[in-house]
Amino acid sequence: MKVVVNQIYSEGRSRIIHRTNTKLGHDWSGTKSLSEQFARLCFLACIDW
Repeated sequence: MKVVVNQIYSEGRSRIIHRTNTKLGHDWSGTKSLSEQFARLCFLACIDW
């Protein structure tokens, strides 16, 4: 999970915001799916807590 979150932040979000993204044409659909699953799990864990 830590590897995927690092990839999402460092290679995706951060580089898009700072305009240093060299992978603008990269297919992020697999990473997007994982990020949505992690978000759901975190949300459910917060509700349960």
